[in-house]
Formats: sequence, structure tokens, C-alpha cells
Amino acid sequence: MKKLEFSTHFGWPEFKSIAGNKGINLIILTFIIFISLIAIGLGESVTQYLKVKMDDPFIKFINVDKPAFSSGFNVDDFSNDDLKTHYSFEEVTAVRIEFLSFKSTTGKDIDAKARLINESSEFFNFLANSPNILLTNNTFNDNEYGCIVTKSYLEELGYKDFDIDYINYINHKMGRRPILPIPIAGIVTQLPGYADILISSQLYKTVKGRDLDIDHSNHKTYLKFYLPNIKEIPPLLKDNGYIFSNENLLFNNGITVIKYGVDAEKYITEKDKIMTEMPNMVQFYDYDQIPCSYLIHSDPEFFTFSFNSLDSIIPFKEYLFKEHKLKIDMRIIEAKENFNFFNKLSTLLSLSLMAFSIFSIFIFTTNLINNHIDKNKMNLGTLKAFGLSNNSVITIYTLISALLILIAFSIAFLLSKLFGGVLLSLLIHFSNISIDNVIIFRNIDFIYLLFSFIIVPLLAILLNIRIKLKNATPGDLIYNR
Repeated sequence: MKKLEFSTHFGWPEFKSIAGNKGINLIILTFIIFISLIAIGLGESVTQYLKVKMDDPFIKFINVDKPAFSSGFNVDDFSNDDLKTHYSFEEVTAVRIEFLSFKSTTGKDIDAKARLINESSEFFNFLANSPNILLTNNTFNDNEYGCIVTKSYLEELGYKDFDIDYINYINHKMGRRPILPIPIAGIVTQLPGYADILISSQLYKTVKGRDLDIDHSNHKTYLKFYLPNIKEIPPLLKDNGYIFSNENLLFNNGITVIKYGVDAEKYITEKDKIMTEMPNMVQFYDYDQIPCSYLIHSDPEFFTFSFNSLDSIIPFKEYLFKEHKLKIDMRIIEAKENFNFFNKLSTLLSLSLMAFSIFSIFIFTTNLINNHIDKNKMNLGTLKAFGLSNNSVITIYTLISALLILIAFSIAFLLSKLFGGVLLSLLIHFSNISIDNVIIFRNIDFIYLLFSFIIVPLLAILLNIRIKLKNATPGDLIYNR
């Protein structure tokens, strides 16, 4: 009988015998691996959830508080190249904040914390190049009256659909509090420092001064309108001399048109006539009709440093306090460090669990093989006496072990994929854990699982079988020597 044919006829019954009556041993091994995979997966799922929570996309932008009533610091104090290289930071930004009011969909005034942003800043480039943060593709320019708004602030204003083109600014500096539509250049999921809105340099200059006075005579020489859900100028407006305005790049859901050379004395009459004909239009204003003369010279609320490495923050914190008596906002960094500690601890626990799982698989499988060999020593000795080599016996039982582990791992892995999410949800529910998002069950990389649950145990089992049978003679096996 050929060796391959003999191995098949001998190996398969041996496999069924080792697997146990009705496969009980295979079921127990599958259960051990399944529990291990679920435990490791739960740890990995929670770790990944916390990683998303703690990997604040703005964490590289660290705030440095400016002492109250102090104007003795500016960006130039921290622009030294040697200082930047030594502490691994790039850009220093003087952050200026304004508190503005916008009208909600229900007519209420809702205050917003507005932060000035320049299109050339690293922070803006970070937003513009992060598709998961910046939700629109509209343009933003220092010389335009645009803004970037958070989703939460739009919800506060009462907008359920974020596909909108403008929000209504309330100019409190004017006596009758006129409503001024401000184009939305982008919508973001969050902003650092609890800011609600980012405003352009042009808009910041005008809200700091009085340049948004729409009662000025310069605003009576033109008419400008926003037309929702329209892409072309209607004949009524085109025949009356209206043309596209240069703000159309900012809008997804409509267009703006403008007509110059309006007679100031007929301004009200013509406006009312057009808006009666087309009541859905919204009046916009060409704010550049009044040259903006206000310069940004107000003191910043704080400074922002863009760090390349978080490891440099602690030394820089000590330097700032020693040299300038300035303090860094360390809340995010401390939370990040706590997470890093938890992450390392979780990784250590996962490695310990994998080591325990490997040991359990090895002990369980080797005991099955050893006990089976001990029960069948006489038969093995007889077969060896008729020419069956040690290597053949070792190979057969190693392959049986491999098949047992492979089948058990495959079933356990499939079950963990099917029921891991359910078990995780039940654990969260019965533990009364409050989370603000769904935790997705996931396990570590499949290659690592394959290496840990199959390859390593098999190598250990192979070594054990080889030690047990390598020098055993037929007489040793037959007479149990």
C-alpha cells in the first residue's frame, strides 16, 4: 500500500477518534478559540472607538493663553526658526474672536462664537485638505464676505438640511438691526475652542467697524438678489439689466444677480416691483460698495501653535512659562496621554490574552494527541515494526492537529464575525454604558490572528510530538517503555 493511501486510511479514522464522540473535543476547542476571539475583539473595538474620540483632528493646534489685559506679546515673539526647530512647531497664529448674532429659522437671535481665519493659514489648509472635516467644496477667500459654519450651530439655528447657501447676520451696530445674508463657504463637523463659525478677513474687518451699513447711499445705486433653486437668470431680470454676480462660486442651490446704475430716487420702487414679481428672491448686498478701512489691530485672545510632535509640548510648556509667563491649554493633551496609557494597557492585555489562548490551545490539543497516542501505542508500535517511519507518524499527527485547529479557528472566527456585534451591544446595554455613537465590533488584523491561533500552536504541538516519538522504537511503543 502506498504511503499516501495508507496515511489517508489511517489518518482520517485517527482524526475522528481524536475529535471525540460526535466531535465533542472539536466543539470544546472551537469554544475556547471563540471566547478568545470575542474577548480580544471587544478590547480592540473599544480601543478603536476611544481612538476616534481622542484623535481630535485639531490636536496639533495647541492654544496658548495670553495674560489678561496684556498686549506685550505678538506672533513675532515666537517666529524664531531655531525656536520652531527645537520645539517642533511650525506656524504661530494670533487668534481673534468676535461674538456675532444670527437669526434662526424661528426668528430668534442666536449668538455665535466667531473666529477669524486666513486662507493662507495652516489651519485653513488643514480644513480645506481634509474631506472628512470640510463638508462642502465652496470657495473661501480673505477678500470675500464668507463664513465656515459648524453643523451643531446650524442645528441651533434650526436648519435640519445642511444644504444651505447663507445665514442671516444681525448687525447690532446699526440702529434698526438690519438682516445681512452672509454666504456659507463650508460646513464643518467641529471647530477647536468651541467656536461656532469661521469668518473671512473681510467680514472680520467689517463687523469690527461700521462698514456693513446698508443704509449708506452707496447701497442705493445697485440691486442684488439671491435666487434659490435657479441656475440661469430669468428673462424678467435679464431684460431689466441684471447680470451674474461674482459670488456664484459660493452657492450650491442658487445664483446671485446684480444690477448696477440704479437711480437712487427710484431704488425703493424698483426693488419692490421686482420682489413682487419674484417673491422667492432674497436681497443681498454688495458690501464692497463701501471700501473697508478698518485694520485688524485688536489684541488676540490667545495664540495657536501648530506642533509636529506632541512629545515637544511638555518642554515647550516649561519654556513658555519660564520665559514669558504664558500657559498652554493642556486639557486635550492630558486626555490624549491618558488614552495612550489606556491603549498601551489594552494592547498588553490583548497580548496576554493571545498568549493565554495559545497556551490553552496547545495544552488542550497536545493532551488530546498524547492521550490518544498513549492509548494506541501497541498499534503504533506494530505499524512501525512493519515499516512505518517515525517521521510519517509525526507528520500524520501534526496534520491531524492542524486540521483540528484550522476547523475550530474557522468556525470560531465566523461565529465571532456573526455574533461579535450583538454580544458587544448586549454588554454595553447591560453595563448601562452611555455612548454617543455606535461601537463597531472589530478584531485585530487577520494575519496576527492566523499567526497566533494556528501557526504558533502548531509549531509547539509539532515540537511536542517530535520529542515524544522521535526516538521511540517499535518495542518502546508495544511494551510501553
